[in-house]
Amino acid sequence: MAVALGRLGTDPGSLVAASSRGQVGGGARDAVPSGTVVTVDEGSWAPDGVGGGTIKVSLTVPGGSSTIYLAVMVREPDGWKVLATVPTVDKAPVPAESVPRR
Repeated sequence: MAVALGRLGTDPGSLVAASSRGQVGGGARDAVPSGTVVTVDEGSWAPDGVGGGTIKVSLTVPGGSSTIYLAVMVREPDGWKVLATVPTVDKAPVPAESVPRR
């Protein structure tokens, strides 16, 4: 699922769930501009018991700040898709490569 969410920065339209396409239309790229850095908090995965669940995803737009979303994920025949997103008030996770090592 983290691999699928990583595609948000390059091909966000490919992650729109079938049941959300009518609402989102072609607006996925508007919501996730090219060059957006995607950081998935895999430890936040919360399965819903019926094959989907929620996970926190941080999006950092070029020249902008980070926003964390709770992504509602569903499993479709061709892979994981985003059904909906909800912005959170959490602080953005720090990418591992930016954490100083001792």
